Amino acid sequence: MLPWKPALLLCALALLPGCAKNFVATAAPSCRALQTVIIDNDDRLVESTAQQIEANNLARERLCGKKKRKA
Repeated sequence: MLPWKPALLLCALALLPGCAKNFVATAAPSCRALQTVIIDNDDRLVESTAQQIEANNLARERLCGKKKRKA
């Protein structure tokens, strides 16, 4: 890496906030990408996998709100 590249990167990062207007981060893009994991009665899971699925579903629900499940 050339010695001037880190300095150039720092200058670019210092100028970047000047371009931003009212930037607001939302969970909407993540909520569109995340899906509730639904397991079938025939699925065989170990307890730790079932706990991870449940934790992920609960975290998605807290972040994005409750999603209607398809029957």
